[in-house]
Amino acid sequence: MEQQADKQAFDSKGHSVELLLSQFTPKQAVIFFLKEGFRYQLKEIALILQTSETAVKSNLHRAKQRLEKGGEPFSTDSFWDEKERNELSELFYKTLEAQDPALLIRALPSLKSVIQKPTYTPTCTLCMAA
Repeated sequence: MEQQADKQAFDSKGHSVELLLSQFTPKQAVIFFLKEGFRYQLKEIALILQTSETAVKSNLHRAKQRLEKGGEPFSTDSFWDEKERNELSELFYKTLEAQDPALLIRALPSLKSVIQKPTYTPTCTLCMAA
């Protein structure tokens, strides 16, 4: 009987993770996961992802719209690197299993499709000095 409950919990978590990965861009998936799964505030998510609160709000809004429409007519595959998709899938599942978002948060800096490091060009540097 306990095995049946474990299997149902696995199926539910697996379905949730697959929905995130199939419907959203990597950044939208992480934002939605933290906001809806662990009740993080927009400001907290912005700090974690090294972005603005407005960007987080915008990504969350687009993600929710996509869910309401039952999926966008275009594919999100172009936003995903297959290695990162697998890594994020495993991170989401482990985080859900442990009920510990720190597992995901610690790994985020290694996911370039989620946290984009600013690139500075000489032109950009000059603009900042102006």
